[in-house]
Amino acid sequence: MRIAIDYRVMSTEAADRGMGRYTQQQLEAVLELDRENEYVLACFPGCRDELIPPAIRRADNVSLTRLSLPTLANGIFGVADDQILRFSAELQEWLLRAEIDLYHAATPFIPPVADDLDVCPVVATLYDLIPLVYPGEYFPESDPNWRRNRAEYVRGLQLVRRASRVVAISDSARRDAAAYLGYPGDRSAVAYPVIDPLFRPLAPAETDAALAGLRRRSTLPEEFVLSVTGVHHSKNAGTLLDAHRRLFARTRVPLVVVLPTEAAARGFAALFAPQEGVTLLTAVSDAELCALFNAARLVVHPSRYEGFGYPVVEAMTCGTPVITTTSSSLPEVGGDAALLVDPDDAEGLAGAVAELWDSPRKREEMAARGLAHVRRFDRDQLARNASAAYAPAATAARSPDGRRRLAIWSSAPPLHCGVGDYNAELLEPLSEEAAVELFVGDDYLPSPRLTSRVTVHHFSAFERRAAQAPFDGIVYQMGGTFMQEFMYRAVRRWPGVVVLHDLLMGLGFFWIHRSRKTLAEFRRAIVAPEGDEVRAAYDRIMRAANGSDPSPQLQELFAAHYLLGWVVESSLAQIVHMDAAKAELEKRYPAARPQVVDMGVADPWRGSATGEDARIRWKHRLPSDAFVVGIFGTIIPIKRFDSCLEALAELRRRGVDWTLVVAGDAPLPDYMAHVQNRIEELDLVDAVRIFGHADRETFDELMLGVDAVLNLRYPSQKGMSAIVIRAMAAGKPTVVSDIPEWSHLPTEACWRVAPDEREPERIADRLELLATDVSARLHAAREARDFFERRGTLRHMAAQYLGVLDAVAVAPGVAAASGAR
Repeated sequence: MRIAIDYRVMSTEAADRGMGRYTQQQLEAVLELDRENEYVLACFPGCRDELIPPAIRRADNVSLTRLSLPTLANGIFGVADDQILRFSAELQEWLLRAEIDLYHAATPFIPPVADDLDVCPVVATLYDLIPLVYPGEYFPESDPNWRRNRAEYVRGLQLVRRASRVVAISDSARRDAAAYLGYPGDRSAVAYPVIDPLFRPLAPAETDAALAGLRRRSTLPEEFVLSVTGVHHSKNAGTLLDAHRRLFARTRVPLVVVLPTEAAARGFAALFAPQEGVTLLTAVSDAELCALFNAARLVVHPSRYEGFGYPVVEAMTCGTPVITTTSSSLPEVGGDAALLVDPDDAEGLAGAVAELWDSPRKREEMAARGLAHVRRFDRDQLARNASAAYAPAATAARSPDGRRRLAIWSSAPPLHCGVGDYNAELLEPLSEEAAVELFVGDDYLPSPRLTSRVTVHHFSAFERRAAQAPFDGIVYQMGGTFMQEFMYRAVRRWPGVVVLHDLLMGLGFFWIHRSRKTLAEFRRAIVAPEGDEVRAAYDRIMRAANGSDPSPQLQELFAAHYLLGWVVESSLAQIVHMDAAKAELEKRYPAARPQVVDMGVADPWRGSATGEDARIRWKHRLPSDAFVVGIFGTIIPIKRFDSCLEALAELRRRGVDWTLVVAGDAPLPDYMAHVQNRIEELDLVDAVRIFGHADRETFDELMLGVDAVLNLRYPSQKGMSAIVIRAMAAGKPTVVSDIPEWSHLPTEACWRVAPDEREPERIADRLELLATDVSARLHAAREARDFFERRGTLRHMAAQYLGVLDAVAVAPGVAAASGAR
């Protein structure tokens, strides 16, 4: 078996401390038992090779590989969040090429980290779950990077949670994995660290010699209490100093505090004022630390939480008595050899120190018990328990659970993209019925809410995943924007079901290719399949444009010829959301196989109570007694803002008191400026609230807070509008454009207006009736909600998706590439 050991820690400042030492001593111990398996050290940029012990480097069954992954060009800390998925894909490609049978994630919380490795089984080392236990302390909202740091940590948690086996450094850490992560106890093992042989009882002369340099660098008391600690919350330095302050006032006992780095010393000084009787030391060598343990009368380790607690065992190994706390692993590590106090009891800690300081006999008894106790942390248990995880992990590859496997290509939140929002909502019910893997594009990391629900990959991982286990279905959520461009070639190579959110995507395809300087490919692969007539018309427009913007002429051409022939030719079926779209595809493309799926959305009332409208209006500072109208979604010309604003001006002249809520992105600055100018020209500034982009919670609240929705679309893009379904889900009457493709919408909930010269007047008429006739508004609201419950829920939409996939002969995975063009 070839086992890859994650050696990222050797590229960090922790290479010669806690995690680095444990990783290396574990491998050294395992190698003493195991001469059959082959170990590959996966070293990353900046690896401190000189710290890898000779016993590891010289072993016949160990090789060292320097990973030259493109995303690691700037070192492991140079991988930006938006490259994490690409890093994961590259790492797993290496694992596949290197024929690795098992990957040991020795430091799962060191970035960069992918939260799911699927090319081979994973063993993860668990040190502690401190940030999960104290999230407010380790991800404070005062830190501008707290969201990023939390997301990074959550990815590490996911990697541990999904590992085939976990090796914990204490039974306390193992129990926490079960309690906090739900990790099965029978799949985790405890392999205690081994204390470096350097730590041992010293003769007085040895101690003095080792401390000579330290005494020259600092003022070191002859007798003292020692604490080897840190700054962060779990180390509990505040309680330590409080206890010493109380004790020093009574007995003048000096305290020496050893901090791991100069940065830690600066942090300590920033948090705590200088205190009489306290000596701070840093840059202490291991030999000096051993001498300090020997010189101290006793050692205090006051932590609130430790995965193991090295200083406790190191001190005992040197024959020094220890006071520690009743928290986490410390009773386990200290055993009956340590004196235990509550971590938040400063007076209790002071009393324990005083008692031990004044009792040579008790110190001698505790020292003897400590030397006996530390024998349990020997090299044999580390080797035996760590290596025992490998064989069962290697045979515990994820077995199929009987569900169909679906690959979905889509953009995703946090991109501001309707297609991505739609797909993110669809995945919630779909992933309950199928094993879903999501493939996304470059330059962003999908939201943790999404990555915790389904496995998310960079799109470059698809071929590998399909080769590992062919998919039962492939779905492409296609739009005509740069956010979906990454899937266009994949559609041709691996045919699947394509979801067409609009039929008029031709101009988007054009601008993508123009920006990429690939218009020749656009003409050949996208225009040419529409026929000679369309190709000739396209050529004429481009010649006439002579380098200028041909958009108006191309928009007219592409409205008449959809440029979807290449999609039809490459796909096994097409999903649309309207009968009218299905008829259009069948008419224009005889080879099309369109399937209608009702568009579904999340229920905005989920978890809400009756009477929420008043709370929402108060929260968002909307008037409680006015007629509130909402326009939601992207602010673009086809939303007919001019007509809407003119209608609202007319409504005011008719004596109706109203407020307009506008919530959505404004991708066209010139058009947004035009809308704002019209608001001012019509003297409507006092009644219009523009919220801009709103997160899902705020968006839903605003939708619930309005009385009616304006959702116009003209010229039509031949697509369904998620906004109108969201409005009906919220039980809101909606004024919509009278366009043929929306004929299936219920007329009593969706009040139509023709997009002609009388459009503003008709909008005003509809709104006036809704504002003044409460019974009409309530009837429309009931009809809207009824339509949503019958045809607009996510579960209804997911069931229809699965029905389409069952009906379509979907070629599995890479095998479908045989039909690629």
